[in-house]
Amino acid sequence: MSVEKTTSKALIKLGISPSRKGYHYILKALTIYETSLNFSKSIYPQIASYFNVTPLSVERAIRTAIHNGYINCDHDFAKDVFGNTLQSKNDIPTNTLFISALAEWIRLN
Repeated sequence: MSVEKTTSKALIKLGISPSRKGYHYILKALTIYETSLNFSKSIYPQIASYFNVTPLSVERAIRTAIHNGYINCDHDFAKDVFGNTLQSKNDIPTNTLFISALAEWIRLN
């Protein structure tokens, strides 16, 4: 299975809908993370430049997509991706944790 297909399926299982802006920003963030193996605040300006929006709107759209999606996600799959980095089922991952953990899960699978 291709990386893009694996990534898309993983995002959907994590409750992130392709109709959300954050979905596309996360895909781009994962691509950037994959090449740099580092997540930093500099990722937001890169994504913003690519989509011709502000870095703040990128950060907010990613945060909103994660928050709204995580409520209805496949929690068994989420546990597989995030391992013990979250304290409880009700914890919602930060943008940094979400992108870095998902990138590592994709790399290992």
